[in-house]
Amino acid sequence: MAIERHPIDLETRREEWLALRRQDVTASDIAVVCGCHPYKSAMRLWAEKTGDIGEAEDNAAMRRGRYMEAAVLNACRGETDWLSLYQPNVYLRDPELRIGATPDAVGTDKDGEFIVQCKVVARPIFERWEGAPPLHYQLQTLTEAMLWGAPRAVLATYVQSSFASDNDLALYPIERNAGAEAKIKAAVARFWDEIEAGEAPTADYSRDADVIRRLFPPRDNVEPVDFSRDNYMAELLHEREGLKAAVKTAETRLEAIDAEIIHKLNGATAGQCDDWRIKHVMAHRKAYVVPEKSYPSLRINKLKETTP
Repeated sequence: MAIERHPIDLETRREEWLALRRQDVTASDIAVVCGCHPYKSAMRLWAEKTGDIGEAEDNAAMRRGRYMEAAVLNACRGETDWLSLYQPNVYLRDPELRIGATPDAVGTDKDGEFIVQCKVVARPIFERWEGAPPLHYQLQTLTEAMLWGAPRAVLATYVQSSFASDNDLALYPIERNAGAEAKIKAAVARFWDEIEAGEAPTADYSRDADVIRRLFPPRDNVEPVDFSRDNYMAELLHEREGLKAAVKTAETRLEAIDAEIIHKLNGATAGQCDDWRIKHVMAHRKAYVVPEKSYPSLRINKLKETTP
Protein backbone atom coordinates (compact mmCIF):
# COMPACT_ATOMS: atom_id res chain seq x y z
CA MET A 1 0.00 0.00 0.00
CA ALA A 2 1.22 3.50 -0.83
CA ILE A 3 2.66 5.64 1.95
CA GLU A 4 0.46 8.62 2.81
CA ARG A 5 2.10 12.05 3.03
CA HIS A 6 0.25 14.62 5.13
CA PRO A 7 1.58 18.22 5.08
CA ILE A 8 1.95 19.57 8.62
CA ASP A 9 2.69 22.83 10.36
CA LEU A 10 3.69 22.22 13.96
CA GLU A 11 3.26 25.87 14.87
CA THR A 12 -0.28 26.48 13.60
CA ARG A 13 -1.75 22.98 13.10
CA ARG A 14 -0.16 21.00 15.90
CA GLU A 15 -3.45 19.34 16.95
CA GLU A 16 -3.94 17.92 13.46
CA TRP A 17 -0.46 16.40 13.63
CA LEU A 18 -1.13 14.89 17.06
CA ALA A 19 -4.40 13.39 15.80
CA LEU A 20 -2.53 11.72 12.92
CA ARG A 21 0.08 10.32 15.31
CA ARG A 22 -2.55 8.77 17.59
CA GLN A 23 -3.54 6.37 14.81
CA ASP A 24 -0.07 4.87 14.50
CA VAL A 25 2.99 3.51 16.20
CA THR A 26 5.35 6.35 15.40
CA ALA A 27 9.06 6.06 14.68
CA SER A 28 10.02 7.29 18.16
CA ASP A 29 7.99 4.41 19.69
CA ILE A 30 9.24 1.63 17.42
CA ALA A 31 11.77 0.61 20.07
CA VAL A 32 8.90 0.21 22.54
CA VAL A 33 7.11 -2.45 20.48
CA CYS A 34 10.49 -4.06 19.76
CA GLY A 35 11.14 -4.31 23.50
CA CYS A 36 14.28 -2.19 23.63
CA HIS A 37 13.24 1.34 24.60
CA PRO A 38 15.23 2.51 27.64
CA TYR A 39 12.51 4.76 29.07
CA LYS A 40 9.04 4.05 27.72
CA SER A 41 7.24 0.80 28.52
CA ALA A 42 4.95 -1.33 26.39
CA MET A 43 2.11 -0.84 28.88
CA ARG A 44 2.32 2.95 28.61
CA LEU A 45 2.23 2.82 24.80
CA TRP A 46 -0.66 0.34 24.92
CA ALA A 47 -2.61 2.61 27.28
CA GLU A 48 -1.95 5.63 25.05
CA LYS A 49 -3.13 3.90 21.89
CA THR A 50 -6.24 2.43 23.54
CA GLY A 51 -7.11 5.91 24.80
CA ASP A 52 -7.03 4.84 28.45
CA ILE A 53 -4.47 7.54 29.16
CA GLY A 54 -3.40 10.52 27.13
CA GLU A 55 -0.05 10.87 25.43
CA ALA A 56 2.67 12.81 27.23
CA GLU A 57 1.87 16.51 27.25
CA ASP A 58 4.18 19.01 25.61
CA ASN A 59 6.91 19.81 28.12
CA ALA A 60 10.16 21.75 28.41
CA ALA A 61 12.29 18.84 27.17
CA MET A 62 10.12 18.39 24.06
CA ARG A 63 10.14 22.10 23.31
CA ARG A 64 13.91 22.26 23.78
CA GLY A 65 14.31 19.44 21.27
CA ARG A 66 12.22 21.33 18.71
CA TYR A 67 14.07 24.59 19.30
CA MET A 68 17.49 22.94 19.03
CA GLU A 69 16.59 21.14 15.82
CA ALA A 70 17.50 24.31 13.90
CA ALA A 71 20.93 24.35 15.58
CA VAL A 72 21.59 20.76 14.49
CA LEU A 73 20.62 21.53 10.91
CA ASN A 74 22.75 24.69 10.86
CA ALA A 75 25.70 22.66 12.14
CA CYS A 76 25.12 20.13 9.35
CA ARG A 77 25.08 22.90 6.74
CA GLY A 78 28.29 24.37 8.11
CA GLU A 79 30.29 21.18 8.64
CA THR A 80 29.32 18.89 5.75
CA ASP A 81 29.60 18.93 1.98
CA TRP A 82 25.96 17.99 1.50
CA LEU A 83 24.40 19.48 -1.61
CA SER A 84 21.08 20.33 0.03
CA LEU A 85 19.21 20.03 3.32
CA TYR A 86 15.57 20.90 3.95
CA GLN A 87 12.71 20.19 6.36
CA PRO A 88 9.88 18.39 4.53
CA ASN A 89 7.17 19.32 7.08
CA VAL A 90 5.26 16.12 6.39
CA TYR A 91 3.81 13.27 8.39
CA LEU A 92 4.34 9.89 6.74
CA ARG A 93 2.11 6.92 7.49
CA ASP A 94 1.59 3.41 6.28
CA PRO A 95 -2.21 3.07 6.70
CA GLU A 96 -2.12 -0.73 6.47
CA LEU A 97 0.60 -1.34 9.06
CA ARG A 98 -0.28 1.84 11.00
CA ILE A 99 3.29 3.04 11.28
CA GLY A 100 3.99 6.78 11.15
CA ALA A 101 6.90 9.21 11.23
CA THR A 102 7.74 12.91 11.02
CA PRO A 103 11.23 13.18 9.49
CA ASP A 104 13.28 16.10 10.79
CA ALA A 105 15.01 16.75 7.47
CA VAL A 106 16.01 15.38 4.08
CA GLY A 107 19.51 15.83 2.71
CA THR A 108 21.26 15.09 -0.55
CA ASP A 109 24.90 14.51 -1.41
CA LYS A 110 26.75 13.15 -4.42
CA ASP A 111 25.26 9.70 -3.73
CA GLY A 112 21.65 10.87 -3.59
CA GLU A 113 18.89 11.52 -1.04
CA PHE A 114 18.80 10.49 2.62
CA ILE A 115 16.79 11.10 5.79
CA VAL A 116 18.30 13.18 8.62
CA GLN A 117 17.22 12.61 12.21
CA CYS A 118 18.35 15.34 14.65
CA LYS A 119 19.33 14.78 18.28
CA VAL A 120 20.84 17.05 20.92
CA VAL A 121 22.77 15.19 23.63
CA ALA A 122 24.73 16.34 26.66
CA ARG A 123 28.38 15.29 26.49
CA PRO A 124 28.32 13.00 29.57
CA ILE A 125 25.46 11.01 28.00
CA PHE A 126 27.13 11.04 24.58
CA GLU A 127 30.30 9.55 26.06
CA ARG A 128 28.31 6.57 27.31
CA TRP A 129 27.45 5.71 23.71
CA GLU A 130 31.05 4.55 23.22
CA GLY A 131 31.02 5.28 19.51
CA ALA A 132 27.57 3.93 18.59
CA PRO A 133 24.18 5.63 19.03
CA PRO A 134 21.55 3.86 21.19
CA LEU A 135 19.44 1.23 19.47
CA HIS A 136 16.19 3.13 19.96
CA TYR A 137 17.62 6.11 18.04
CA GLN A 138 18.80 3.81 15.28
CA LEU A 139 15.37 2.17 14.98
CA GLN A 140 13.65 5.56 14.87
CA THR A 141 15.94 6.77 12.09
CA LEU A 142 15.63 3.52 10.14
CA THR A 143 11.82 3.67 10.32
CA GLU A 144 11.79 7.19 8.92
CA ALA A 145 14.02 6.14 6.02
CA MET A 146 11.77 3.15 5.37
CA LEU A 147 8.60 5.25 5.19
CA TRP A 148 10.23 7.97 3.08
CA GLY A 149 11.68 5.40 0.69
CA ALA A 150 15.20 6.73 1.14
CA PRO A 151 18.03 4.21 0.70
CA ARG A 152 19.83 5.44 3.83
CA ALA A 153 19.71 7.92 6.68
CA VAL A 154 21.97 9.95 8.96
CA LEU A 155 21.57 10.41 12.70
CA ALA A 156 22.91 13.93 13.25
CA THR A 157 23.85 14.42 16.90
CA TYR A 158 24.77 17.80 18.35
CA VAL A 159 26.86 17.21 21.46
CA GLN A 160 26.50 19.96 24.04
CA SER A 161 29.24 20.69 26.56
CA SER A 162 29.53 23.16 29.42
CA PHE A 163 31.46 25.49 27.13
CA ALA A 164 30.07 26.35 23.69
CA SER A 165 33.54 25.99 22.16
CA ASP A 166 33.48 22.29 23.06
CA ASN A 167 30.19 21.53 21.26
CA ASP A 168 30.54 18.96 18.49
CA LEU A 169 28.53 17.50 15.62
CA ALA A 170 28.60 13.70 15.31
CA LEU A 171 27.13 12.05 12.21
CA TYR A 172 26.13 8.38 12.16
CA PRO A 173 25.12 6.74 8.87
CA ILE A 174 22.14 4.39 9.20
CA GLU A 175 21.82 1.97 6.32
CA ARG A 176 18.54 0.36 5.31
CA ASN A 177 18.33 -3.21 6.59
CA ALA A 178 15.70 -5.58 5.19
CA GLY A 179 15.90 -7.95 8.16
CA ALA A 180 15.51 -5.16 10.71
CA GLU A 181 12.62 -3.64 8.77
CA ALA A 182 10.82 -7.01 8.66
CA LYS A 183 11.16 -7.27 12.46
CA ILE A 184 9.84 -3.71 12.88
CA LYS A 185 6.78 -4.46 10.76
CA ALA A 186 6.13 -7.74 12.58
CA ALA A 187 6.44 -6.10 16.00
CA VAL A 188 4.01 -3.31 15.05
CA ALA A 189 1.53 -5.80 13.58
CA ARG A 190 1.69 -7.88 16.76
CA PHE A 191 1.11 -4.75 18.87
CA TRP A 192 -2.05 -3.80 16.96
CA ASP A 193 -3.27 -7.43 17.03
CA GLU A 194 -2.93 -7.45 20.81
CA ILE A 195 -4.88 -4.20 21.09
CA GLU A 196 -7.60 -5.62 18.85
CA ALA A 197 -7.77 -8.72 21.06
CA GLY A 198 -7.81 -6.62 24.25
CA GLU A 199 -4.56 -8.19 25.46
CA ALA A 200 -2.59 -5.79 27.63
CA PRO A 201 1.19 -6.23 27.75
CA THR A 202 2.87 -7.55 30.87
CA ALA A 203 3.41 -4.74 33.36
CA ASP A 204 6.92 -3.65 34.26
CA TYR A 205 6.26 -2.55 37.84
CA SER A 206 9.58 -0.72 38.09
CA ARG A 207 8.52 1.60 35.22
CA ASP A 208 4.73 1.39 35.08
CA ALA A 209 3.73 2.71 38.51
CA ASP A 210 2.23 5.92 37.11
CA VAL A 211 0.42 4.11 34.30
CA ILE A 212 -1.04 1.52 36.68
CA ARG A 213 -2.29 4.20 39.08
CA ARG A 214 -4.05 5.93 36.20
CA LEU A 215 -5.49 2.72 34.75
CA PHE A 216 -6.73 1.34 38.06
CA PRO A 217 -8.06 4.20 40.25
CA PRO A 218 -10.16 3.26 43.28
CA ARG A 219 -13.88 2.80 42.49
CA ASP A 220 -16.62 2.75 45.09
CA ASN A 221 -18.64 0.03 43.33
CA VAL A 222 -15.89 -2.64 43.45
CA GLU A 223 -16.05 -5.31 46.18
CA PRO A 224 -13.05 -5.73 48.54
CA VAL A 225 -10.55 -8.36 47.41
CA ASP A 226 -9.69 -11.33 49.63
CA PHE A 227 -5.99 -12.17 49.18
CA SER A 228 -5.92 -14.83 51.91
CA ARG A 229 -5.02 -17.53 49.36
CA ASP A 230 -2.48 -15.37 47.55
CA ASN A 231 0.88 -16.23 49.11
CA TYR A 232 2.78 -13.82 46.89
CA MET A 233 0.65 -10.90 48.08
CA ALA A 234 1.65 -11.74 51.65
CA GLU A 235 5.31 -11.73 50.59
CA LEU A 236 4.87 -8.33 48.95
CA LEU A 237 3.28 -6.86 52.06
CA HIS A 238 6.04 -8.18 54.34
CA GLU A 239 8.71 -6.89 51.95
CA ARG A 240 6.99 -3.50 51.81
CA GLU A 241 6.89 -3.28 55.60
CA GLY A 242 10.61 -4.06 55.80
CA LEU A 243 11.51 -1.49 53.15
CA LYS A 244 9.48 1.24 54.85
CA ALA A 245 11.26 0.50 58.13
CA ALA A 246 14.63 0.68 56.36
CA VAL A 247 13.69 4.00 54.74
CA LYS A 248 12.64 5.43 58.10
CA THR A 249 15.91 4.31 59.66
CA ALA A 250 17.90 5.84 56.79
CA GLU A 251 15.95 9.12 56.99
CA THR A 252 16.54 9.32 60.74
CA ARG A 253 20.28 8.74 60.30
CA LEU A 254 20.43 11.25 57.42
CA GLU A 255 18.78 13.91 59.58
CA ALA A 256 21.32 13.22 62.35
CA ILE A 257 24.25 13.49 59.91
CA ASP A 258 22.96 16.81 58.58
CA ALA A 259 22.60 18.14 62.10
CA GLU A 260 26.20 17.15 62.93
CA ILE A 261 27.53 18.82 59.75
CA ILE A 262 25.63 22.03 60.54
CA HIS A 263 27.04 21.94 64.06
CA LYS A 264 30.58 21.59 62.72
CA LEU A 265 30.05 24.48 60.30
CA ASN A 266 29.37 26.67 63.34
CA GLY A 267 27.50 29.27 61.32
CA ALA A 268 29.74 29.23 58.23
CA THR A 269 27.93 29.27 54.87
CA ALA A 270 30.50 27.07 53.13
CA GLY A 271 33.00 24.32 53.83
CA GLN A 272 35.32 21.90 52.10
CA CYS A 273 36.48 18.35 52.80
CA ASP A 274 38.57 16.43 50.25
CA ASP A 275 36.43 16.40 47.07
CA TRP A 276 33.28 17.58 48.87
CA ARG A 277 31.94 21.11 48.76
CA ILE A 278 29.45 22.12 51.48
CA LYS A 279 27.03 25.04 51.37
CA HIS A 280 24.65 26.09 54.14
CA VAL A 281 22.64 29.18 53.25
CA MET A 282 19.23 30.63 53.94
CA ALA A 283 16.67 29.77 51.26
CA HIS A 284 13.50 31.73 50.59
CA ARG A 285 10.26 30.25 49.31
CA LYS A 286 7.47 32.51 48.12
CA ALA A 287 3.97 31.90 49.44
CA TYR A 288 1.70 29.89 47.16
CA VAL A 289 -1.67 28.20 47.24
CA VAL A 290 -1.92 24.49 46.46
CA PRO A 291 -4.94 23.88 44.20
CA GLU A 292 -7.52 21.38 45.34
CA LYS A 293 -7.31 17.96 43.66
CA SER A 294 -8.33 14.33 44.06
CA TYR A 295 -5.81 11.51 43.66
CA PRO A 296 -5.50 7.78 44.46
CA SER A 297 -4.08 7.09 47.92
CA LEU A 298 -2.79 3.63 48.89
CA ARG A 299 -2.68 2.94 52.64
CA ILE A 300 -1.64 -0.37 54.17
CA ASN A 301 -1.77 -1.10 57.89
CA LYS A 302 -0.90 -4.30 59.69
CA LEU A 303 -3.76 -5.64 61.77
CA LYS A 304 -3.11 -5.91 65.49
CA GLU A 305 -2.65 -9.45 66.70
CA THR A 306 -5.37 -10.57 69.11
CA THR A 307 -4.65 -12.59 72.22
CA PRO A 308 -6.40 -15.98 72.08
